[in-house]
Amino acid sequence: MTFFAPRTLCQALLVAVFTAYLYACPHSKVEESFQLQATHDMYYYGVRPAFASLFSDNNRIRGTSAALAAAGSAPYDHLQYPGVVPRTFVGPLLLAAMCHACRLVLLPWGWDLSHHPWLLQLLARFLLLTLHAHAWFRMARAVDVRLRNYPPRQRTSSSPTTAPTRMGNYLLLISACQFHVPFYASRMLPNVFATVVCLHVYSDWLRAPVQPSSVGPHAAIRKAAIGLVTATGVFRCDLILLLLTVGLSWLWQRQLTVRQALRIGVATGIVILCVTVPIDSLLWQQVTLVWPEGQVFYYNTLLNKSSDWGVSAWHWYWTSALPKAMLLTALLVPLSILRLPEKLDYWERHLRFPPTTPSEVAISWLDQSWAPFLWPAFGFVALYSGLGHKEMRFLFPVLPLLNLAAAIGMDRLHKAALPRKDKPATKTARLAYWGGMAAVAVTLVGSVAFTAVSQSNYPGGEALERLARHVGLSHVEYGTVRVHIDVASAMTGVSLFGQRAASQSTPGVEWIFDKSGYEEENNKVSNSSTYTHMLSESKVPLPGFHTIDAARGQPRLCLREFRIETHDTIFVFEKEGWSTV
Repeated sequence: MTFFAPRTLCQALLVAVFTAYLYACPHSKVEESFQLQATHDMYYYGVRPAFASLFSDNNRIRGTSAALAAAGSAPYDHLQYPGVVPRTFVGPLLLAAMCHACRLVLLPWGWDLSHHPWLLQLLARFLLLTLHAHAWFRMARAVDVRLRNYPPRQRTSSSPTTAPTRMGNYLLLISACQFHVPFYASRMLPNVFATVVCLHVYSDWLRAPVQPSSVGPHAAIRKAAIGLVTATGVFRCDLILLLLTVGLSWLWQRQLTVRQALRIGVATGIVILCVTVPIDSLLWQQVTLVWPEGQVFYYNTLLNKSSDWGVSAWHWYWTSALPKAMLLTALLVPLSILRLPEKLDYWERHLRFPPTTPSEVAISWLDQSWAPFLWPAFGFVALYSGLGHKEMRFLFPVLPLLNLAAAIGMDRLHKAALPRKDKPATKTARLAYWGGMAAVAVTLVGSVAFTAVSQSNYPGGEALERLARHVGLSHVEYGTVRVHIDVASAMTGVSLFGQRAASQSTPGVEWIFDKSGYEEENNKVSNSSTYTHMLSESKVPLPGFHTIDAARGQPRLCLREFRIETHDTIFVFEKEGWSTV
C-alpha cells in the first residue's frame, strides 16, 4: 500500500484534523476538569500519597466526608474539590502511565517531560487522540471485513480480503469532516473514554458472522459484549441504554441468547468491579467502597438530580444535537436503508431506455442489510430523550454508528454513479453523488467555523498564560505570587498543568494558587489583601488592585459581517505597587 492510497490518505486526514483541533484549542473546560487534573496528579504524585494517607494515624477514622477530611494529607486536587459525584481514575491512570513511558524514552536524550508541564498536558491529550484514531482505523477495517465476507456474494475472487473498501474510506472521511468527533477526540471526558471502547465494540461486532452459531456466541460477539459492559461499568453508566438496544439486536439476530448474555454480563461486571472499585476507593480516600458510575447512576437517574443542570425538550437530540453534530452529512443517513440512488437511476434508465422485456424486476425501496447496526443507535437516542437533562456529549458513543450509516449512504451514491459495462452512469446518479460530496464539503466548512468560534471559549487558560508572561517581564527576582482564581476562570481553561507551567516560567518566584469558593461557585473574596493577583470575571477590580490585562471570550459568530465577536471575559488584576511594569 502506497502513501497515496485512498485508505492511507483518509487515515492521515483523520489524524491531521484531530491534531489540528488539539493545537487550535489546547485548553480545557470544566467538563474535562476531573480527568485532566487527575492525570496531572497521577503523573506527578502517583498512588503513593493515597497509600500513605490511608494508613496514617490521623486518617484512620472517617465519615461520609472522608475525601474532604483527607485533603490535607494527600496532594490530590480531587480531594480539595471533589465535585458532586466521584469519577473513575482508570482513564487518568492509563494516560499518566503512557506519559511516564514517553518520559523514559526521552530521558537518555536529556529531555525530562516533568520539567515541561504544558507540553505534558498536550502529550496526554495527544496520547488519548492516538487511542481514538486507532479505534477509528480498526472500525474502518472491520467494515472492510464485513463487506468482503458477509454476505459472501459481495466478495469477488479478484479482491483480497484485506483490501480497504470504499465504505471504510468514507467512514473516516465523514468523521474527519465533522466537528464534534475530531474536536473532542483528545478531550478528557468520560464520554470520550467510553467512545474509544465503543469503537472497539463496534469493530468486533462488525467482524462477527451474520449466521447464528449453535455452539455459543462467536468470539467477536463475546468480545463486543465484554467491551460494552466494561464501558458501562467503568466510564459511563448511561451506556446501559446502548447495552439494552445493542443486546436486543444481538438477540434478534440470534447472535446471543439471554442465558449467554447474562453469563457474560455478570462475569464481566464482577471482574471490572473487583479491579476498579479498590483503585477508586483508594484514591478517593474513603473506607467505604466507591463505585463511581454506580453513584452517578443513583444520583442522576434514580434521584433525577441531573435535571438541576437544566432540562431540554424531549425532541432536542433529534432537532438540535444530531443536526449540529453531523451537519449536512445527516442527510446521508437515510440512504443507508433507502435505495433512493438506485431508484433514481432505475427510473431515469427506464425513461431513456424502456425495458425490452416486461419481466424485469423493479428495485425495492428498502435495504435492511445494515439495519442491525443502525436501529440500536436510534433506539439509544430515543430512550435517552426521556431524560430531561440533555447534552451533546451524551451522544458521542453512538456517533460512530451514525457516521457508519452516512458512509453507507455515500457509498450507495458512489456505486450508483459508477458506469456499468453495458450502460453508462445516468445524469441523476452523477448529480446525486456530487450532491453527497457537496454535503461532506459543506460539513467541513461548518466545522472550520465552529473551530474558529471554539478558540475563544477558554479565556481562563489564556488569562493565566498572560499573567505568567507579565510576571516574567516584571522586575521581580524573588518573592511570592499569590493568585486567586475565581469560578469562571477555573471553568474555562485554568488547569494544574497550566499552574505548574506558570510556576516554572519564573525561577526564584514562588507561585501560590487559591480557588476559594470554587466548590460553592462563590466568587466573593474574603481577604483580598493576601493576594498579589486575581483572575476574575468581574470587570471592576477590588480596592487596592488594578487591571493589567484581559482575555477575550464569549464568542459569537456574526454571519452578516463574517467575523467572530468576542468580549473581555476574564480580567487579570494586580495589587497596587507590586511591580514596576
